[in-house]
This record gives sequence, structure tokens and C-alpha cells, in this order.
Amino acid sequence: QAMAEAVTPPLSAAGGCNAGFLRSDSILVVTFITDEPEGASDGNVASWTQALIDAKNGNMEAVYVLGVFSDSDLSGGVCDGPPFGLDPAPMLRSFVEGFGEQGQACSICLPSYADCFAEAVGGIKTTCDNFVVE
Repeated sequence: QAMAEAVTPPLSAAGGCNAGFLRSDSILVVTFITDEPEGASDGNVASWTQALIDAKNGNMEAVYVLGVFSDSDLSGGVCDGPPFGLDPAPMLRSFVEGFGEQGQACSICLPSYADCFAEAVGGIKTTCDNFVVE
């Protein structure tokens, strides 16, 4: 929910602490890293997604989302069982997957995030290459 609030008024409006952050000539890249499920957050997948799309003037193609969170909801997930045993985060997974090729989910329990970040950089580059300034 903090992400959604950061890109909407009053925080993103003139005089707000995030004024000028959103630009019409660039994509919006959102990265979140958490070992907690989304249970304490206000809002829902649809409202979070809509906040980002609205922030980019209705252009979903101008958004890329990278989420690093528990994969204990997946068969064979790294976070499933000892030593991690983290709760699943199905809303976060649904949020990221809702962006299709412009969304990437990685396990918070990986021993290294190097491959995850390298793949994200490739996805961000593709999103930039396909972005058309309106």
C-alpha cells in the first residue's frame, strides 16, 4: 500500500514529498523485497495495480515490477521448510504476475540475488526499448 500511496496524490502532487518523481518520458520501475506476507497491508492486488497504471497515465506498458518475497506457495520453493519456513505471499505473487512479461518474482530465500537482478535488468531494458513517450 505504501507503494500505491507514493505514486498518488497528495504525495505525488505538486508540493508533495514525491512531486516530480513520476515523469512522462520514463518508465516506472517498482522493486520490493520482503520476508513478510502482505496481510498487514491495506488495499488489494487490483488497487495496487491500478495505482501504478494511473500513475503512468493509463499505460501499463510503462511499468515494470520486481518482487522478491517468499516462494513457499510454490511446489519445491526455496522458502518451503527449514531453515526458512516463511509464510506464502499469494497476493504479492498475483500482483507481480499481473504485469506479465513486465513482472518478475524471485525468492527471498535464494542464496544470491545476482541472477534475479540480472534477469530484471533485461526485463527493464526491454520495457524501456518498447516504451513510447506520448
